Amino acid sequence: MTIDQVIHTIISWDTLLSKGMKKYIHYYSMRNFAIHYPEIPDQEALKHISDLLTLYVEEVIANNYNFNSKSGYYLGEKYLNKLSPYYRSMLSFSSRLQFKYVLLLGIPADGLLYITGISSHWHFPAVTIALFLYYLFITFLKEPKGYVYGFFY
Repeated sequence: MTIDQVIHTIISWDTLLSKGMKKYIHYYSMRNFAIHYPEIPDQEALKHISDLLTLYVEEVIANNYNFNSKSGYYLGEKYLNKLSPYYRSMLSFSSRLQFKYVLLLGIPADGLLYITGISSHWHFPAVTIALFLYYLFITFLKEPKGYVYGFFY
């Protein structure tokens, strides 16, 4: 399978697969990787990325797009985690952050800062605000351009 066929195959899954199937194969992440593949400047990296994307497509098709949370996590570990460093360093891709994690991580972290006395004079939710600003940056600047990736995205 050539890289052009791989890219076409990944993009064609948009109309072929259900929302649930897309989630477990990390469709939007892989679609972004496929779309921005030609922008990678390093020829050696292009070869490695091409090999990983080809193996990814072959594995998804071999499993008949049938993945659940456990097998989807394995698929992400096997391919997404190997592809993302290339795109992060060469094209400034960013990891996607869901809003629920802004709250689930930010509020306890700010509470811990308050309890430990680090912000004892007056409580300022610095961690929550920082995560929220990151969330806004990704949502409004990176995501519309397709420069994001993430597990189950």
